[in-house]
Amino acid sequence: MKGRCTSAPVVACLTVSLLATPVVTATAAADASPGGRPSLQAMLDKVVAGGAVAAIAEVRDGDKTWRAASGKAKMNNAQPAPVDGRFRAGSVTKSFTATAVLQLVGEGKLHLSDSVEQWLPELVDRGADITIRHLLQNTSGLPEYSTGMMDEAGIPKERYRTWSARELVERAEKLPRDFPPGSEYRYSNTNYIVLGMLIERVTGRPYATEIRERILRPLGLRHTRVPGASPEVYGPHAHAYVPVTRVARSSPLTSHGSIPRWPVRRARSSPPPGTSTGSTAPCSRASCSALVC
Repeated sequence: MKGRCTSAPVVACLTVSLLATPVVTATAAADASPGGRPSLQAMLDKVVAGGAVAAIAEVRDGDKTWRAASGKAKMNNAQPAPVDGRFRAGSVTKSFTATAVLQLVGEGKLHLSDSVEQWLPELVDRGADITIRHLLQNTSGLPEYSTGMMDEAGIPKERYRTWSARELVERAEKLPRDFPPGSEYRYSNTNYIVLGMLIERVTGRPYATEIRERILRPLGLRHTRVPGASPEVYGPHAHAYVPVTRVARSSPLTSHGSIPRWPVRRARSSPPPGTSTGSTAPCSRASCSALVC
């Protein structure tokens, strides 16, 4: 049973990784038939055969787009996984955040050399030493805010708690710095929490509003949204499962489409990874190259 409860990471990560190529044309032709990419269909089938409930993918080749799915939308259900299913975008959200920040730089509203202290006074210790460039490049030295938030199975300890962006930064501030700003690189989600707060401070508008106006609407991403604190994934989607031990036996627990490796409820102003949901469909109708996917 444990092997079957890995569908959430597989569905999300596989879909996102195969979406990570620029769209060549906004009028790409879709080929959803298994015969279009038999080897890739076989790969998806192999993922499901290995224990995943479902796997979906999209591949673009020139002016053609290929989509496919394998497995079921739910365990013990005959409904197949939707080819155009929605999913939690995970850390692809960082591309949205970085794009919005760079747009603000291009508009002359801030500079990459500006410090965190300049825009968000007293948010972090020694914020004057950390620049916007450091945050974007993960070279700030700010530690990972999610340290200690998950149990041994990778499930959030406080699954239904809503964390504000400031609370997440405060968690990170209780940990030692990874290194002096600019001296090394280390991936840390805390950097992009701070960047989300920066966007709100510079624009005076919520993060979700800026992402919609600057990225989603211009690119025609009609099925991509910033859900805020909602744990739901709206529209067709494959369900995620995590193992739960009850009375010395393991049972599946559905998370109703949310990715269980992140708290399913977020503060509406908080832009941590996983606060965007998308579909394999919308990016084929508008170029995603600006998102640095």
